Amino acid sequence: MRLIRASMAFLCICLLTAFGCGGSNAGATTPTFDGARAMADLRTQCDFGPRAPGTAERNACLTWIKTTLTGLAAQVEDQAFTMHPATGGAGIAGNNVLARFNASRQTTTGALLIGAHWDCRPKADQDGTAANQSKAVPGANDAASGVAVLIELARVFKQTPPPRPVYLACWDLEDMGQLPETQGMPYLGFCAGSRFFSQNMGNWRPAEAVNLDMIGDANLRITRESYSDYSNAALNDKIFGAARRLGYTQFVNQGGTAIIDDHKPLIDAGVPSVDLIDLDYPGPNSNHYWHTMQDTPDKCSEASLKAVGQTLCAMIYN
Repeated sequence: MRLIRASMAFLCICLLTAFGCGGSNAGATTPTFDGARAMADLRTQCDFGPRAPGTAERNACLTWIKTTLTGLAAQVEDQAFTMHPATGGAGIAGNNVLARFNASRQTTTGALLIGAHWDCRPKADQDGTAANQSKAVPGANDAASGVAVLIELARVFKQTPPPRPVYLACWDLEDMGQLPETQGMPYLGFCAGSRFFSQNMGNWRPAEAVNLDMIGDANLRITRESYSDYSNAALNDKIFGAARRLGYTQFVNQGGTAIIDDHKPLIDAGVPSVDLIDLDYPGPNSNHYWHTMQDTPDKCSEASLKAVGQTLCAMIYN
């Protein structure tokens, strides 16, 4: 009997190992996120030029995002909307791009949404050079980095369908906040695209969401954003736990500040959501690259994109 028990135990261990369910092989079935390819997508967006509202550069990038996702997703929707400035005048055209994986239009139960904004701030108002402050920001970290992770995740989902429905959302007009034409608006004028989506979800309503913003910084350090822990601490636990198991020190499992970002409209609409963001984007002379003309691809890194993308893969597939 002892020999039989030992044999049965050995067989169980073999089966668990073969199916990736035990020991060091627990993550064996997790797809690999290609950080180099994500970095190339970051550069591609910046090569269009600043993707500020109403520009040819913005329109070219929109076409690229839609074309790329259409070749990968089960469904892609261009959610067009208009942002009406608080000061009146002509509205500003915006386009959220939504992509659906492992789900039909009717099957939305349990869906996870992962979002990132794709627009660039139209004015580099934080730049130390006065002549630059009227120019549009190049937008490498803010926000090509988040979209680069979404595009590479789409390739992963195409190759290896996720075990739950997943939606990807590229938000537009996130970065218009606190400019003269948006002062007095909800969320200080930020997050127009995600605000529109949260009020017009239809059959895209997810069960929970993750938002990515400024996650390409070469000196990446992501802490637990406060609204996120209030809204969906369990999902935050899964993300930071996955990062810990993978050894990604870019994720620091401690409380951070409360940040108004594209997750906040979703939270307010009843969708438990978290935000992965590093607002600390330091530059020389105690300055920073955020909302300046120095937000360029050389300030970002493949390693940072890899850490975020692979952590999300581990969270989704395990």
